[in-house]
Amino acid sequence: MTSINIKTYVQINTKKVWIYTSLVEAIVNWIHWIEELWNNNNWKIIIELERFEQETIDKLSEIKSIKVIDNWIWFNNDNFESFDKIHTEHKIDKWWKWFWRLTFLKFFEDISISSFFSEESKFYNRSFNFTDDDEIINNPYLLENLSEKENSTTISFKIRRQYIWSLDKQLKTIARKLFEKLLVYFVADNYICPQIILKDEKDQIILNEYLDKYKEIQLLDSKDFILEKNIWEKEYKENFTIKLFKVYFSDSSSTLNFVADNRVVEDEKLDLFIPEFSEWFSDEVKDEKWNITNKDYVIKAYVLWNYLNETVLHDREWFDFENKKTEIWAFKKDEIYNKSIEIIKQIFKDEYNFRKDKKIKRIKEYINNKAFWHKPYINSFDYTNFWYSLWETEMELELQKLKFKIEQETNKEILSLREWNISFDEKKRSEIISKVSNNAKSDLIHYIVNRRLVLDFLIDLLRRNEDWSVSLEEEVHNVIYPMWRDSSDTNYEDHNLWLLDERLVFSHYIASDKKISKRKSKLKDKSNKEPDLIMFDVPESYRLWDNSETNPITIFEFKRPKRTSYGEDENPIIQIAKYLEDIKAWKYETPDWFEKIKADEKTPAYWYIIADITDKIKDFAKQQSLTLAPDWDWYFWFLPAYGLYIEIISYSKLVKNAELRNKIFFKRLWII
Repeated sequence: MTSINIKTYVQINTKKVWIYTSLVEAIVNWIHWIEELWNNNNWKIIIELERFEQETIDKLSEIKSIKVIDNWIWFNNDNFESFDKIHTEHKIDKWWKWFWRLTFLKFFEDISISSFFSEESKFYNRSFNFTDDDEIINNPYLLENLSEKENSTTISFKIRRQYIWSLDKQLKTIARKLFEKLLVYFVADNYICPQIILKDEKDQIILNEYLDKYKEIQLLDSKDFILEKNIWEKEYKENFTIKLFKVYFSDSSSTLNFVADNRVVEDEKLDLFIPEFSEWFSDEVKDEKWNITNKDYVIKAYVLWNYLNETVLHDREWFDFENKKTEIWAFKKDEIYNKSIEIIKQIFKDEYNFRKDKKIKRIKEYINNKAFWHKPYINSFDYTNFWYSLWETEMELELQKLKFKIEQETNKEILSLREWNISFDEKKRSEIISKVSNNAKSDLIHYIVNRRLVLDFLIDLLRRNEDWSVSLEEEVHNVIYPMWRDSSDTNYEDHNLWLLDERLVFSHYIASDKKISKRKSKLKDKSNKEPDLIMFDVPESYRLWDNSETNPITIFEFKRPKRTSYGEDENPIIQIAKYLEDIKAWKYETPDWFEKIKADEKTPAYWYIIADITDKIKDFAKQQSLTLAPDWDWYFWFLPAYGLYIEIISYSKLVKNAELRNKIFFKRLWII
């Protein structure tokens, strides 16, 4: 005889189920049973919550067990037999998938059932335990020929320890979550829902009174809509209804809910589809004293009809839309979502447009005031799917995504022109050229803004700190070019050589505080110290690297900002001159260590010292007969003995020159 391991069966089939689903499933099944005996309006379902002992006066205890009581025929012989069979076909026409009792086994233990019922003019009491053993029904007992009494069924169960925290503590919160899941029963046309009462030791809430007495949920609108498609001259249609409610709960969010078998099966936050609905809405209401106050609410939209009943899975936690994809006539989830969202937007047209305009205005203000590089696209971007409230960093990320998308589309169109020789009309051609121009403008603006930020950062480094200390040479050096790196591992975007001279970015090889050769100089004195930056093949020559004596060499040396003390043996002019002599004596190898660096007395050499013009620097300059510029911030001269052109540039002169070269760009972007 084939048997089922109940524990394993429950684990496999209830992975997505949560404790509220279990309670809702039970309540709905009770409602269905009541409908079978629908002959008066006195049917009740009472849900009693029992808590652990209260530890403190001001702290509400967790719920440890639940008791559900009703006043109708439950476990007569037919119903008892079907209860004992998993996936019974009993009452299948009402979509009774008989799944709820398996969810009970997941969340609860010590489940006991007692049912008083009448059958064939006799009264009975049936009791048993519901377990996850090999037999789901244990200790069955039937008392016959009892004196007449009211029909009732009581189910008592204790929450398993690991799920105690999954049930809220507040009675009002539990009531709200159950009500939202069961809302369809309370608002269905021409239907009277049995009274559902939720209670604990101190209070009770009648769910049926939420709409009227508590006024925490109000029906806003109800719309019918049709999805249709024509396939092979055959028309397919499905009817749906969407009901919109205002829900006045402070801890809720606006959601779109798919309903099947009168239960909410799937809910998605509305702001996933309409970002503007991430914030609550507000109504002006009058209190008991006729004072006008604002009351926040969220939107709950419920979509329901037979199509959803037919596609819901057995655990009622998801729909079988994926399998429906194999049926060409089937309507997919996205189609239902899109139509529902369209209706919601129309109903809240004024509020939606107001929030959308507010969002777009905020994004454009960010672009105009801070993200200038996006200006070329400001009227091209589609802001529809931007979240309603974004940090500027998040906003920038989304704008970069849109920019990248536009660039990719433009590149595809250009490739089509080149590869396939597609002929576009003049208008289309102009559009493509305009897109390319916008791409270039955006990148250039971004680059210029970054230059302004780098300059500002460098200026801050050159100031004294609050404790009167100054930045280290290494800090300034790293701003201009990363230390211990060379052009083989440093991209154009990773350095700021433009601060020194725009032409330097075209150098063939650059070494930053890094030996250009493995072979060490034989000199033992301090002239063996290599310079901060050394460059080969600067733009004066416009030649490729061919290790020729005619290729220029450029050297930069940085001194600590505001440094005043230099020893006589620390004369930077002499140090660099001796280093240059070593290069011209062929004591260094090429960066690939293949051959000696070729340089001689005719090799153009340029050397720059970046330092504050202090008294000691002035002395060094005078010793070599350097010329002082009229602004007193700059020395220059040519030392024929070394074949070396020299400049000593102050940090303030460096900053002023960089600002001057970029001034027109800064001015046009209002970032002077």
